[in-house]
Amino acid sequence: SAGDCLFVPPGTVHACGDGVLLLEVQQSCDITYRVYDWDRVDGKGNRRELHVEKALQVIDWGARPPVLHPARRPDALAPILSCASFDMHLAAVEAGIELPPLPLCRTGTVVEGRCLLAGAGARLELSCGDSFVAPAGAGFSLQAGPAAVVITTIR
Repeated sequence: SAGDCLFVPPGTVHACGDGVLLLEVQQSCDITYRVYDWDRVDGKGNRRELHVEKALQVIDWGARPPVLHPARRPDALAPILSCASFDMHLAAVEAGIELPPLPLCRTGTVVEGRCLLAGAGARLELSCGDSFVAPAGAGFSLQAGPAAVVITTIR
């Protein structure tokens, strides 16, 4: 359903159906095991490689990720989830939210509405689907909503 958040740990089989728009935040990893690819082909008619045998060795058959729903608080950050690689929050922007500098990189994606990103003397209009990166040590604010922005802080 719209607004659902799932934490999908390694070894969890997952897929997305037709008509679903999602934001996937993940740790850096160079391994993907495809067990099926819906018979998709590239521009030359080639299908992507499947990895059924390897996948069967690492699937967590008992995995049942919970559906998470952050509590929206106007002009505040609401925790969505924390894991070993990142923390994720939902910023419900109305008038504005200040995000102070951190020693770690942050990313953001507008998942609903429009807002302004302001920092270091610059302002940037953001719309649903737009993403940004705030480098370590950079503070910024999100202003002039309404908007919902997923903020992820790298650990």
